[in-house]
Amino acid sequence: MGHDYAAFQYRRLKDLLEELDTTSNQLKNRDKRKRKEAEKKVREIASEAVGIDAHTAYLWFAAQTDSQQDETRIKTLTSELRQQWLNRPVQQYPGQPHGIPAVPGGDRFDLLPPFSFVLSFQFELHKPFLSKDDEAFHLLDNPVRKDRVFQTPMIAASGWKGALRYALWQLEYPENDSSVISMFGNPRECERHDELHAGRLQFFSSHFNNTANNIEYEVVTPHDREKGTVGRQGPILLETIMAEANNKADFAVAYIPLFHGNETHAEIIRDFRALVKGLHAMMTVYGFVAKTSSGFGIAKDAVRDGLISLSLPSSAAKEINDQPASNGLQPRVIKTLHFHTLSELCTTQLPLFFEKEEEA
Repeated sequence: MGHDYAAFQYRRLKDLLEELDTTSNQLKNRDKRKRKEAEKKVREIASEAVGIDAHTAYLWFAAQTDSQQDETRIKTLTSELRQQWLNRPVQQYPGQPHGIPAVPGGDRFDLLPPFSFVLSFQFELHKPFLSKDDEAFHLLDNPVRKDRVFQTPMIAASGWKGALRYALWQLEYPENDSSVISMFGNPRECERHDELHAGRLQFFSSHFNNTANNIEYEVVTPHDREKGTVGRQGPILLETIMAEANNKADFAVAYIPLFHGNETHAEIIRDFRALVKGLHAMMTVYGFVAKTSSGFGIAKDAVRDGLISLSLPSSAAKEINDQPASNGLQPRVIKTLHFHTLSELCTTQLPLFFEKEEEA
């Protein structure tokens, strides 16, 4: 049934595009009345075509570059299709009006290995955010990456990982630094099997609020460096996430020390210090994802719901009266630490209570 409906829709789209192509020939009619009627009909057909598949409709005309005499007409049609797409009503999934939560539930943190922690907070953009979607057919060259199901603008976990690694590099943490290898895993060129291991950081994807006014468009106009004139491509439209007060997203990362050794406690303290410095630099200085050198993708220092949930063995934290473990087989105590700014996070100390564990 679904295939039949899709086939029907695309047959209808093909008819609309052919009708749009035929009607556009009347746009140069010398009769003013007929020209106005053609312009109105072009808008109506373009609006209906956009409702079926805007990207296919746009690319169908954009691919027709063989005839130089039709170049102006083709540009008129592609511009009309793009304008109708920009004016379309934004679809929003009714069950997710405030975005998709990314922070994992804290009721099962006790299942993590000892001294694991989850660091999470809700951030707000200070500068517009720009990314690159992997959509193959799109009428913009630079659409923002979106979730395939809910169509909420998102930052993938891999994007966070790359941005944090870049921020640490800017803070003079080289690729062979102990904390970098511990948090992100062995270098790519590593060939020794005894040195191969996964990183201790596990990132979560972040989803922005799916509101009707959270997307805006930046215009970039390339110029010829020698002549100083506008390039042949003309203005390029970039889809961005607006830096609005109500446009927030959740950030979350888990640190899981899977492999324990004699120096594990010292490694956790060392990695935590590097992690919080890198997060502060990534969010407020160097940015995340695309075009950070142009000022895109910067967040505010103030955050909401800043929380560090640390899983401690009960023997190592007898004096803490925090959330008890939910699994009786592995006694755990979840120690929670709160922060309100990323600057405050940089000064936070991680209470691991190693001495109590060793005594026990």
